[in-house]
Amino acid sequence: MKSNLKVLNNIIINRHTDIGDVGIYLDDWSNNIEVTGNTVAGCGSGMSAGNAFNAKFKNNTSFDNNMSQIFLLRSSTQPVAGKKGLDYLEVTGNIFFVKAPVTNGVGSHSMFIMDAAAGSGLPTNSTFDYNYYVSPVYTKGSVYSYFNSVGADRYLSSWQSYSGQDAHSKETPMVIPDSTYLRFEYNSTTSTNSVSLGASYMDAKGAVYNGVITLAPF
Repeated sequence: MKSNLKVLNNIIINRHTDIGDVGIYLDDWSNNIEVTGNTVAGCGSGMSAGNAFNAKFKNNTSFDNNMSQIFLLRSSTQPVAGKKGLDYLEVTGNIFFVKAPVTNGVGSHSMFIMDAAAGSGLPTNSTFDYNYYVSPVYTKGSVYSYFNSVGADRYLSSWQSYSGQDAHSKETPMVIPDSTYLRFEYNSTTSTNSVSLGASYMDAKGAVYNGVITLAPF
Protein backbone atom coordinates (compact mmCIF):
# COMPACT_ATOMS: atom_id res chain seq x y z
CA MET A 1 0.00 0.00 0.00
CA LYS A 2 1.38 3.38 -1.03
CA SER A 3 0.06 6.85 -0.31
CA ASN A 4 0.78 10.52 -0.97
CA LEU A 5 2.62 10.01 -4.27
CA LYS A 6 2.50 11.60 -7.73
CA VAL A 7 3.19 9.77 -10.99
CA LEU A 8 3.61 12.53 -13.56
CA ASN A 9 4.47 12.90 -17.26
CA ASN A 10 6.08 9.53 -17.97
CA ILE A 11 6.27 7.73 -21.33
CA ILE A 12 5.94 3.96 -20.90
CA ILE A 13 6.21 1.83 -24.05
CA ASN A 14 6.11 -1.97 -23.89
CA ARG A 15 6.05 -4.59 -26.66
CA HIS A 16 2.96 -6.64 -25.77
CA THR A 17 5.20 -9.21 -24.05
CA ASP A 18 2.68 -10.34 -21.41
CA ILE A 19 -1.00 -9.62 -20.80
CA GLY A 20 -0.14 -9.33 -17.11
CA ASP A 21 2.18 -6.36 -17.66
CA VAL A 22 0.83 -3.08 -16.31
CA GLY A 23 2.24 0.31 -17.23
CA ILE A 24 1.19 2.12 -14.03
CA TYR A 25 -0.16 0.06 -11.14
CA LEU A 26 -1.67 1.24 -7.88
CA ASP A 27 -1.54 -1.79 -5.57
CA ASP A 28 -4.10 -2.81 -2.95
CA TRP A 29 -5.41 0.13 -0.91
CA SER A 30 -3.07 2.70 -2.40
CA ASN A 31 -4.46 6.13 -1.62
CA ASN A 32 -3.89 9.84 -2.11
CA ILE A 33 -2.01 9.20 -5.36
CA GLU A 34 -2.14 11.33 -8.50
CA VAL A 35 -1.44 9.82 -11.94
CA THR A 36 -1.34 12.68 -14.45
CA GLY A 37 0.04 13.40 -17.92
CA ASN A 38 1.42 9.93 -18.65
CA THR A 39 1.52 8.04 -21.96
CA VAL A 40 1.32 4.24 -21.78
CA ALA A 41 1.26 1.79 -24.70
CA GLY A 42 1.82 -1.89 -25.44
CA CYS A 43 1.14 -3.30 -21.97
CA GLY A 44 -1.44 -5.78 -20.73
CA SER A 45 -3.26 -2.91 -19.05
CA GLY A 46 -2.12 0.66 -19.45
CA MET A 47 -3.08 1.71 -15.94
CA SER A 48 -4.55 -0.32 -13.12
CA ALA A 49 -5.85 0.19 -9.60
CA GLY A 50 -6.68 -2.62 -7.20
CA ASN A 51 -8.83 -1.32 -4.35
CA ALA A 52 -7.20 2.10 -4.58
CA PHE A 53 -9.15 5.02 -3.10
CA ASN A 54 -8.71 8.78 -3.01
CA ALA A 55 -6.74 8.54 -6.26
CA LYS A 56 -6.64 10.64 -9.43
CA PHE A 57 -6.10 9.57 -13.04
CA LYS A 58 -6.00 12.79 -15.06
CA ASN A 59 -5.02 13.72 -18.62
CA ASN A 60 -3.27 10.44 -19.42
CA THR A 61 -3.08 8.71 -22.80
CA SER A 62 -3.39 4.93 -22.74
CA PHE A 63 -3.00 3.38 -26.21
CA ASP A 64 -3.11 -0.15 -27.60
CA ASN A 65 -2.85 -2.10 -24.36
CA ASN A 66 -3.90 -5.75 -24.65
CA MET A 67 -6.63 -6.13 -22.03
CA SER A 68 -7.66 -2.61 -21.10
CA GLN A 69 -6.46 0.95 -21.22
CA ILE A 70 -7.46 1.30 -17.57
CA PHE A 71 -8.40 -1.62 -15.29
CA LEU A 72 -10.18 -0.86 -12.02
CA LEU A 73 -10.70 -3.73 -9.59
CA ARG A 74 -12.40 -3.82 -6.22
CA SER A 75 -12.24 -6.88 -3.95
CA SER A 76 -12.44 -7.71 -0.25
CA THR A 77 -8.74 -8.42 0.20
CA GLN A 78 -6.68 -6.48 2.75
CA PRO A 79 -9.50 -4.27 3.99
CA VAL A 80 -8.76 -0.89 5.49
CA ALA A 81 -11.13 0.11 8.28
CA GLY A 82 -13.76 2.55 7.07
CA LYS A 83 -12.52 2.49 3.46
CA LYS A 84 -13.85 0.88 0.30
CA GLY A 85 -11.83 0.18 -2.83
CA LEU A 86 -12.38 2.46 -5.85
CA ASP A 87 -14.21 5.10 -3.83
CA TYR A 88 -13.26 8.75 -4.18
CA LEU A 89 -11.55 8.23 -7.53
CA GLU A 90 -11.19 11.04 -10.06
CA VAL A 91 -10.82 9.74 -13.62
CA THR A 92 -10.95 12.77 -15.90
CA GLY A 93 -9.51 14.09 -19.15
CA ASN A 94 -7.94 10.80 -20.24
CA ILE A 95 -7.68 9.22 -23.68
CA PHE A 96 -8.38 5.48 -23.54
CA PHE A 97 -7.57 4.28 -27.07
CA VAL A 98 -8.19 0.70 -28.23
CA LYS A 99 -6.30 -0.34 -31.35
CA ALA A 100 -7.36 -3.99 -31.77
CA PRO A 101 -11.04 -4.93 -31.96
CA VAL A 102 -12.82 -7.17 -29.48
CA THR A 103 -13.66 -10.50 -31.16
CA ASN A 104 -16.14 -12.92 -29.55
CA GLY A 105 -15.74 -11.14 -26.24
CA VAL A 106 -11.94 -11.38 -26.30
CA GLY A 107 -9.77 -8.32 -26.74
CA SER A 108 -9.10 -4.91 -25.32
CA HIS A 109 -11.46 -2.35 -23.81
CA SER A 110 -11.09 1.33 -23.14
CA MET A 111 -12.00 0.68 -19.51
CA PHE A 112 -12.54 -2.52 -17.54
CA ILE A 113 -14.16 -1.93 -14.13
CA MET A 114 -15.29 -4.70 -11.82
CA ASP A 115 -16.16 -6.17 -8.44
CA ALA A 116 -16.97 -9.87 -8.71
CA ALA A 117 -18.70 -10.12 -5.31
CA ALA A 118 -22.43 -10.85 -5.14
CA GLY A 119 -24.35 -7.69 -4.35
CA SER A 120 -21.52 -5.43 -5.48
CA GLY A 121 -22.21 -2.09 -7.07
CA LEU A 122 -20.51 0.87 -8.68
CA PRO A 123 -17.96 2.97 -6.79
CA THR A 124 -19.43 5.80 -4.74
CA ASN A 125 -18.21 9.36 -4.41
CA SER A 126 -16.08 8.93 -7.54
CA THR A 127 -15.97 11.08 -10.66
CA PHE A 128 -15.51 9.91 -14.25
CA ASP A 129 -15.80 12.68 -16.84
CA TYR A 130 -14.29 14.45 -19.87
CA ASN A 131 -12.63 11.21 -20.99
CA TYR A 132 -12.28 9.87 -24.53
CA TYR A 133 -13.26 6.21 -24.94
CA VAL A 134 -11.86 5.53 -28.39
CA SER A 135 -12.21 2.27 -30.29
CA PRO A 136 -12.39 3.16 -33.99
CA VAL A 137 -12.17 -0.37 -35.39
CA TYR A 138 -14.72 -1.93 -33.05
CA THR A 139 -17.05 0.69 -31.62
CA LYS A 140 -19.24 -1.57 -29.49
CA GLY A 141 -18.24 -2.43 -25.95
CA SER A 142 -15.67 0.26 -25.32
CA VAL A 143 -16.39 -0.04 -21.57
CA TYR A 144 -16.72 -3.39 -19.82
CA SER A 145 -18.37 -3.45 -16.39
CA TYR A 146 -18.81 -6.43 -14.07
CA PHE A 147 -20.81 -5.96 -10.87
CA ASN A 148 -23.07 -8.24 -8.85
CA SER A 149 -22.08 -11.21 -11.06
CA VAL A 150 -23.26 -9.46 -14.24
CA GLY A 151 -20.85 -8.41 -16.97
CA ALA A 152 -21.61 -6.21 -19.96
CA ASP A 153 -19.88 -4.62 -22.93
CA ARG A 154 -21.18 -1.09 -23.11
CA TYR A 155 -21.29 1.77 -25.54
CA LEU A 156 -20.48 5.06 -23.85
CA SER A 157 -24.21 5.92 -23.81
CA SER A 158 -24.99 2.66 -22.02
CA TRP A 159 -22.21 3.27 -19.51
CA GLN A 160 -23.49 6.79 -18.88
CA SER A 161 -27.02 5.55 -18.22
CA TYR A 162 -25.84 2.68 -16.04
CA SER A 163 -23.32 4.63 -13.97
CA GLY A 164 -24.49 8.24 -14.08
CA GLN A 165 -20.86 9.10 -14.94
CA ASP A 166 -18.95 10.55 -17.91
CA ALA A 167 -21.62 13.08 -18.86
CA HIS A 168 -19.15 15.12 -20.95
CA SER A 169 -17.02 12.23 -22.21
CA LYS A 170 -16.87 11.22 -25.88
CA GLU A 171 -16.43 8.13 -28.04
CA THR A 172 -14.66 7.45 -31.31
CA PRO A 173 -14.74 10.52 -33.59
CA MET A 174 -14.73 8.29 -36.69
CA VAL A 175 -14.83 4.60 -37.63
CA ILE A 176 -12.03 3.05 -39.72
CA PRO A 177 -11.81 -0.30 -41.58
CA ASP A 178 -8.81 -1.68 -39.68
CA SER A 179 -5.87 -0.69 -37.48
CA THR A 180 -3.51 0.00 -40.40
CA TYR A 181 -5.19 3.40 -40.60
CA LEU A 182 -3.92 4.29 -37.13
CA ARG A 183 -0.75 6.15 -36.27
CA PHE A 184 0.78 6.61 -32.82
CA GLU A 185 3.41 9.29 -32.36
CA TYR A 186 5.20 10.43 -29.23
CA ASN A 187 8.34 12.41 -28.41
CA SER A 188 10.65 11.00 -25.76
CA THR A 189 13.48 13.46 -26.48
CA THR A 190 14.30 16.77 -24.83
CA SER A 191 13.88 18.64 -28.14
CA THR A 192 10.87 19.61 -30.20
CA ASN A 193 10.17 17.00 -32.88
CA SER A 194 8.43 17.60 -36.21
CA VAL A 195 6.67 14.64 -37.81
CA SER A 196 5.72 14.55 -41.48
CA LEU A 197 2.34 12.85 -41.79
CA GLY A 198 2.10 12.32 -45.54
CA ALA A 199 -1.69 12.23 -45.27
CA SER A 200 -4.62 13.74 -43.41
CA TYR A 201 -5.16 12.36 -39.88
CA MET A 202 -7.76 12.87 -37.15
CA ASP A 203 -6.79 12.62 -33.49
CA ALA A 204 -8.76 11.00 -30.67
CA LYS A 205 -10.52 14.28 -29.95
CA GLY A 206 -11.62 14.84 -33.55
CA ALA A 207 -9.04 17.47 -34.57
CA VAL A 208 -7.73 17.08 -38.14
CA TYR A 209 -4.04 17.43 -39.04
CA ASN A 210 -2.36 17.73 -42.44
CA GLY A 211 1.29 17.89 -43.46
CA VAL A 212 3.46 18.21 -40.37
CA ILE A 213 2.75 18.04 -36.65
CA THR A 214 5.09 19.37 -33.97
CA LEU A 215 5.51 17.40 -30.75
CA ALA A 216 6.69 19.20 -27.65
CA PRO A 217 9.82 17.88 -25.88
CA PHE A 218 9.48 15.28 -23.15
